[in-house]
Amino acid sequence: MNCQITITTTETAITVRGPYCEYANQQYKSIGGRFTNGEWTLPGTQAGQAVIRSLFGLSEDLVTVSVKLDSEVTQATDGQFRVGGYVLANRRGRDYAVQLPDGVQLVSGSFCRSGGSVKSPRVTWNGESPTVNVVMRRDKAEELGLVKPEADLVEITLDGVNHRLTIEQAKALLVQLTAKLS
Repeated sequence: MNCQITITTTETAITVRGPYCEYANQQYKSIGGRFTNGEWTLPGTQAGQAVIRSLFGLSEDLVTVSVKLDSEVTQATDGQFRVGGYVLANRRGRDYAVQLPDGVQLVSGSFCRSGGSVKSPRVTWNGESPTVNVVMRRDKAEELGLVKPEADLVEITLDGVNHRLTIEQAKALLVQLTAKLS
């Protein structure tokens, strides 16, 4: 899965391309951002960097995290659920299907066929809140408590492949490998 947000930085500007998010759009406009050709152009200033940091994080390292739509880290506005500036699920109209942007995958649960009203569509679900996987920048995921900080990870190489694991995951893996050797 790819990240839904593409950010390009030059000395004078920051360009952002991603799914429609009214909350993020308001942040861009507040610092003089302009929308043209399907992307936002923000000033390459400290204010521009601060907006990007608050919405998406600045890390180049991407992680996939699981998020329940009704968790305390999500926000429901304008017919969509989001975490920071990342859109998790969106409904454009009351009778439209819920759409998941690139970089988001439904893991469990299901959405209602319609939700809200004509003027105020809502993302609604059947039974328990859906869980989605979303690709996001590591520092934003750490800030939200969705992954352990990088310092809490260990790196293990197995068969030439590097794995970044928590201490608990590494211990469990070592127990499995030891059992195989016995």
